[in-house]
Amino acid sequence: MINPWKKLEKVSLFLEVLDSRAPKSTTSLTFRKEFKGRSKIIFLMKTSLSDKGITRSWIRHYQSSGFMVLGIDKSNKRSISEARASLGDWAKHRSRTRQIRASVVGIPNTGKSSLINALVGRKRQATGDKAGITRGEEWIKLVDGIMLLDQPGVIGDDDVDLDSYWRRVCCGAVPEGDYDSEFIAMQLIASLNKSIPGWEENLNLAGDDESEEDFLSRLAVRQGFMLPGGRLDKNAAALRLIKIYRKGKFGRISLEKPE
Repeated sequence: MINPWKKLEKVSLFLEVLDSRAPKSTTSLTFRKEFKGRSKIIFLMKTSLSDKGITRSWIRHYQSSGFMVLGIDKSNKRSISEARASLGDWAKHRSRTRQIRASVVGIPNTGKSSLINALVGRKRQATGDKAGITRGEEWIKLVDGIMLLDQPGVIGDDDVDLDSYWRRVCCGAVPEGDYDSEFIAMQLIASLNKSIPGWEENLNLAGDDESEEDFLSRLAVRQGFMLPGGRLDKNAAALRLIKIYRKGKFGRISLEKPE
């Protein structure tokens, strides 16, 4: 079996891409194991979807461990300019005589291609909201002194716990059909009920305290998701709820905080 990391053996700098809504859960354990000790810069992507205060806490958390951390919103030109300047400064201090080979790494759909597009300044890679959309690879000049290999994210044989798994699903890092949507939605509902009182008002579904399953039933009724025989299609309701969260319709909500 071909080692998926073989092509990265000559890379000396990794740009690790994490979803700012769940940085810990979207960390590639396979990458951490294979390339422990290599130079790394952490990018927190999709910051327009995460809680500002919690994102700042994550940045301080990683900085306290000695990492350079950059938050990116692909629609925020200032954040992109600051990121490019930081990378240029990093390269100047690390090497004056040779090109540094770098690679973007991370699990699927965390924003790797969006990061490449933003930093290079033109659309070079396909982007989308489906896990694993990136295909192939190529070297691109990132800034003076850094050549970048666009490396599609691979979950590999990551053995994450249940909490990390459902957060990955909610962030779009697991292909649809590979998970129990009702179970994931109920985990999301429980988390939102605990951390964001009144979040359901954004769906005009505010009501008395009830179980996560009851909430899915009400959402199915509201959306008109019905199966033959008049049964509620709670699976469709669950998928809709997850999609709504991914698009930030509930506001800027992070799914985890630094420990």
